[in-house]
Amino acid sequence: MPHYEIWTDGSCIKENDRDSEGECGAGYVVMDVDTGKIIHLHGEYIGITTNNMAEFVAVELALEDLLAREIDGPIDVGIISDSKMVVESLAGNYNLKQKHLIDVVERIQKLESQLKGDQEYFWVRGHSGVELNEWADRLAYAAARG
Repeated sequence: MPHYEIWTDGSCIKENDRDSEGECGAGYVVMDVDTGKIIHLHGEYIGITTNNMAEFVAVELALEDLLAREIDGPIDVGIISDSKMVVESLAGNYNLKQKHLIDVVERIQKLESQLKGDQEYFWVRGHSGVELNEWADRLAYAAARG
């Protein structure tokens, strides 16, 4: 069964620290664990929203990318994020209250069911030199900049 790692990050450029929303980007790196090869890098501008939404959208975009590859059979995926909210929410350990975040989690769960394999969620400390997390961060940041 194919096994992939998806490294995700969201970035939000706010006018000032008191703002809850800003220009946001989502970035992800998809790695084939069996070969150790990166199969896709992507950063996408997602508009004016919150950093939390950007973090979730990065996961959603990465899963859509993986499913578009039409890989035969079930796919196991490890999703790695520096957002504890993303990891804990997708693992079912955190109860979201914001409707827009609940909606994106539901979309992610539909994508996960199409993979027909197992999903695991891992948290990694952001900006700590973990290579693929740093790549996802740069992609998200560049996308937020437009």
